[in-house]
Amino acid sequence: MVKQLLIMVLPLLLALYVSGQEGTANGNEHINSLIKSLSTLKNDTNKVKTLNDIAYEYNKVSPYDGIRFANESIELAEKLKWELGIARANSCLGANYFSLSDFPKAYKYWLISLEINEELGNKVGVANHLHNIGNVFYSQKNYPLALEYYEKGLKSSEEIDNRKIITHSYTAIANVYGALKDYAKALEYNFKALEIDEKNKAKGDIAADKINIGTIYNEKKDYTKALDMLFYGKDIKKAIGDKNGLANAYYMIGMVYFNLAKNKTNAVDDKNLHLSMVYLDSAISVDKEIGYLDNMQKSYKCLSEAQQLSNDFKSAFTSYTLYNTIKDSIFSTDKQSEIFNLEKKEEIEEKKREDEKALEAKERVEYLQMGGICIFIVTLIISLLVLRKKKINPQAVDLLCTFSVLVFFEFVNILIHGKIESLTNHNLILTLLCLLVIAAIILPIHHKIEHWVKKKVVANEDEHHHH
Repeated sequence: MVKQLLIMVLPLLLALYVSGQEGTANGNEHINSLIKSLSTLKNDTNKVKTLNDIAYEYNKVSPYDGIRFANESIELAEKLKWELGIARANSCLGANYFSLSDFPKAYKYWLISLEINEELGNKVGVANHLHNIGNVFYSQKNYPLALEYYEKGLKSSEEIDNRKIITHSYTAIANVYGALKDYAKALEYNFKALEIDEKNKAKGDIAADKINIGTIYNEKKDYTKALDMLFYGKDIKKAIGDKNGLANAYYMIGMVYFNLAKNKTNAVDDKNLHLSMVYLDSAISVDKEIGYLDNMQKSYKCLSEAQQLSNDFKSAFTSYTLYNTIKDSIFSTDKQSEIFNLEKKEEIEEKKREDEKALEAKERVEYLQMGGICIFIVTLIISLLVLRKKKINPQAVDLLCTFSVLVFFEFVNILIHGKIESLTNHNLILTLLCLLVIAAIILPIHHKIEHWVKKKVVANEDEHHHH
């Protein structure tokens, strides 16, 4: 029996290894050509773009390398003061940390990128990062908040008709419904995504859609349809060198074979059970290579159950211990608190930004008021100079001078109001005393001006009488 199983399984293992190596070569070829082009570039925006492209490509195959290139890109983009480059570099950092299941850091860098894109008015960047932040909350099983971000991302991407982000949003919303066991809605959104991706001929996205649909069919216990979709997705992910996607496909195929073995009515299905362990081992092998902890802990859990079903209790215990260790490192209370604190910090910073905008608006109004009063005072002085040459009623002079002193008092008040409040520490009695001192200074000046104007008017009237 064992010999038969070895004959059946060994060729499969060999095929998995060879095709996996081919996929890696294909994936690295593009990265290598990008790295080679770096030496020909000056320290300008083109170099930042290339560093970001390398960092992003590495998130699927070697996130630690991706982090290194993203940091180099941030350093150069900051020297160049190129905000768009800084935003993309932070986005790439977030993607690489997300691949390593370091969700607090992914959230931190995606949040920075979201804020810069909002300031720049870059709607594509905003839609993309609303979606990315949704992924962080989804990974933490906070499905209501994940759905909130995904729907915001979908709305933003529909406004600018960005089909790529629209399909990613559909996929993400489908994942939430899948987690909530609403399989009809999950399939509806996944097929919406697949339809657009097939029109766009986006191979990697088509593969991801097929893997997602296969995952839902597995939950619905439609294992034949599940395997059809998963093998299709796996082959594309392998061909394009997407190790992240490949590891996920291996895990799901292993899960389907485990379910087939477990659900056999009479006895355990040895063939499917061993196929399950082969694919789960392959998933773990790729996960270790790229540091994909989230997929690794799920693969160890399923592997432990498969080993237990095959009566290999020692291996089952080891796998379960590894699953628990990795799970605790990803979903520890410290990491949950870190994300919560970052979320609260973002709320505080958003409030601060709103307060700053309100203050700017208030200052603009005050400047307009001051400008208006200055124009009025200048007009008043010109009017008095003109009136000198004309006959005028002294009562009108009284009224004009009283009105002008009130305007001047208000002008002085606006000008030094902030300084008075900071000096008196908002104490009403002290503020009133300060205003009285100002009034005491202004009133004698007002009387002198009034006396001067009346004198001029009288002189003007005498002049008229002479004529």
